[in-house]
Amino acid sequence: MGRDDGQEGDGFDEMMSFETTLRTDVGCVRTLNEDCVMAAPASGLWVVADGMGGHTAGDFASQTICEEMETAGLPTGAMDLRARFMARLTAANTRIQEKAAELGSGTIGSTVVALLIQQDHFACIWSGDSRIYRMRGDQLTRVTRDHTEVQALLDTGAITPEEAENWPRKNVITRAIGVTELPECDMVEGALLEGDVFLCALTV
Repeated sequence: MGRDDGQEGDGFDEMMSFETTLRTDVGCVRTLNEDCVMAAPASGLWVVADGMGGHTAGDFASQTICEEMETAGLPTGAMDLRARFMARLTAANTRIQEKAAELGSGTIGSTVVALLIQQDHFACIWSGDSRIYRMRGDQLTRVTRDHTEVQALLDTGAITPEEAENWPRKNVITRAIGVTELPECDMVEGALLEGDVFLCALTV
């Protein structure tokens, strides 16, 4: 999260300010950037989306998610923000599926990870393997848990963390926006403390 834009809305703590930094890069392998990031501090919303690599129009999928989120407006509280977020994610999911049908060339999808903040409450909502980390004091914690094949194997004890490092299907994700009828997400929420720093990031 670069600068405080000084905007406040209904349900937004007037004593709270944010510094937000956004950056995305195409990297050294691809020629097309399939990532999209957006920040709406006045809404209490930050989003990172990663179009599914190797699939047609992954950039469309990630951009569609961010475009929908830009219409979130000013929520009245944490539950309202969550409802606004999920409504827009569902709309993005539908648009992505419609684009895939139009192209007729297979699945289009995108991971998404979002940070929602209202008053003294935060929520992290995600689908796929994009992540959120939180720095609280001197402790860095990964808040999200990857929706990947390798994570599922780790959870059941089928493989060890050492085996996971070189697992041949390490980057296979098990959830993404645009690939199911409705978005399939997980959420972690909790109390927000002064000085908390969040990092929303893509996995490589």
